[in-house]
Amino acid sequence: MIISCCTMFTLPTGALDTNTGRDVLELLVRMSREKKRTVVMVTHNSFFADIADKVIRVKNGAIESVTINEHPKDASEVSW
Repeated sequence: MIISCCTMFTLPTGALDTNTGRDVLELLVRMSREKKRTVVMVTHNSFFADIADKVIRVKNGAIESVTINEHPKDASEVSW
């Protein structure tokens, strides 16, 4: 049996309207919190960092910073 513990998304809301994009973000947060899965999201949208537990910023192929978000916002609170 293979059990997935990590899911990776690249630009998960890139071509979506705001409402559908918010639905996708809510699904990712729910998957992380309720199903105890690690969600890795690669995006250029810095607004999404507000919902993350941990934000890893990469610049020129190297990790620039790692920030722990003690109080992540709910996905419904994020606007872009």
